[in-house]
Amino acid sequence: MVKTEEMIDFVEKVMEMRRVQKEFFKTRNYAAMQLSKSLEKDIDDRAGKLMSQLKAMEQEGQDAQQPGLFGEEANA
Repeated sequence: MVKTEEMIDFVEKVMEMRRVQKEFFKTRNYAAMQLSKSLEKDIDDRAGKLMSQLKAMEQEGQDAQQPGLFGEEANA
């Protein structure tokens, strides 16, 4: 299950990444570029993990709603 804290951490990390990207484009500083690339990779990894969790939750919800054969419960 996706936790609120995970979502908050993700959004904060995206905001940090955008701040560093803006700094890089303003200054063309090499250190800012390296930090930006590192943050982008972290964001990509986190986004993939969150998407997997959301899809798993969606699948669990669909499985719970689908009746079994002949109207029996799916998980009976």
